[in-house]
Amino acid sequence: MDRGQFLHHIVGGYNFAFDLFEYFAFRNQINKSSAFSKERKEPPMKKIRVLFLCTANSCRSQMAEGFLRHMAGDRFEVTSAGTTPTELDPVAVRVMQEVGIDISSHWAKDSADFFRERFQYVITVCRKAKERCPIFPGAIWRFDWDIQDPAAAEGTAAERLAVFRQVRDEIDRHVRELIAKES
Repeated sequence: MDRGQFLHHIVGGYNFAFDLFEYFAFRNQINKSSAFSKERKEPPMKKIRVLFLCTANSCRSQMAEGFLRHMAGDRFEVTSAGTTPTELDPVAVRVMQEVGIDISSHWAKDSADFFRERFQYVITVCRKAKERCPIFPGAIWRFDWDIQDPAAAEGTAAERLAVFRQVRDEIDRHVRELIAKES
C-alpha cells in the first residue's frame, strides 16, 4: 500500500491529508513566484501598437512609421502596410533623410498580413486605403488622415520634391498630435 492509498484508507474515502499536503506545496510555490515575492519586479510596459495604412505603402505610411518610430519608439510599436503594396519611393527616403530620419531599410508590407493582429490605432493616410479597408478587425481606434499622395505629383523634379516635403511636414504634425494625445 502506498502513501496515497494509506491516507485514503485512514480517512475513509476522502483524502483530506493528501489534499492539505498538495495545497501547502502549491501555496509555497506561489509564494516563491515573482508576483508574491519580496523581490517583485515591475512588469514591462506595453507599447501602444500603431498601424499606418496606405494604398502602396511606398511614401506616406512609410514616412509616418519613420516619424513615430524616431520620436517615440520607446512608447509605440509601429508598422505600416498597404492595400496594394509596391516599393519604397526613393524621394520619400530622401526627404526623410533631410530631417534626420533614415527609412531606407523599410519595405512595403501587405495590410492583409496584419488582419489578425490587434492595434490600438489603425491610421489610414489616404482616401483609397480608407475605401478599400473600411473595417480593420484588430483596431481599437481608427483615424483617417487624408493626406495628398506625393507620388502622384506632377511637374519638374524640384516641384515634385517640394510636394514630398509638404506632405512630410503634414505627416510630422499629425504624428506629433498622436504622441501628445497619448502623453
